[in-house]
Amino acid sequence: KFRARSAGNVVDEMEACLELGIPEFLLYDDTFTVRRQRVLDVCAEIQRRGLDVGWDIRARVDTVDEEMLAALKAAGCERIHYGVEAGSDEFLKVIRKGITVDQARTAFKLTRKAGICTLAYFMIGIPGETEPDVRQTLRLARELDPDFVHVTILTPFPGTEIYLNALADGVYETDHWRDFARSPQPGFQPKYWTREMSREQLEALLNAAYKSFYARPRYILRQLLKIRSFRELTAKIKAGLRVLFLRG
Repeated sequence: KFRARSAGNVVDEMEACLELGIPEFLLYDDTFTVRRQRVLDVCAEIQRRGLDVGWDIRARVDTVDEEMLAALKAAGCERIHYGVEAGSDEFLKVIRKGITVDQARTAFKLTRKAGICTLAYFMIGIPGETEPDVRQTLRLARELDPDFVHVTILTPFPGTEIYLNALADGVYETDHWRDFARSPQPGFQPKYWTREMSREQLEALLNAAYKSFYARPRYILRQLLKIRSFRELTAKIKAGLRVLFLRG
């Protein structure tokens, strides 16, 4: 049964952490925005107590609206992490995400309007996906223009439908997770879905994804204009160099 902590209980914990000198939080709850009224209650309680906190949340693009985002901003929410995952409705259906590309566009537009930073999650290597499909996902990432992106290669885990399909369809010759559980070996690498693209292709596209997003002149300029300290400047330079020297 789904049970949600009350707004008062959540803010009690925030307040306790604040007293210990912890002023920033990530509410690591994938379902936080599913109950709209609870979000509004948490925001109202933070403001009622006058807490000076900065916090991030995770959210689905189909659960936010202008009123909710305004309340989040007023209560100190600084960044929202959205799982977009794919660049087309076709592959969003494959992974049963339950959202559409247009819903993602709307959510990012409204969040930007509210003055809240965004982080977008994407993944590549979905069953049936080809290189042009991945390029479409990367185009959507640039179109949505979040403050940050996090791209990963889909890794089927044991017991999941995708993993069982990979075994049944011959994408995997053996149950490598079972083999690993029986005899763990150093250097073990989980396998990707490699029917359409090889591991090497996927890893090259992953590197290209980060470069195509973070190496844009407009993005770099925008980040430079946000810098408020020398420490922040050096951190961004180091991050930029890591992206620049990615292989692929």
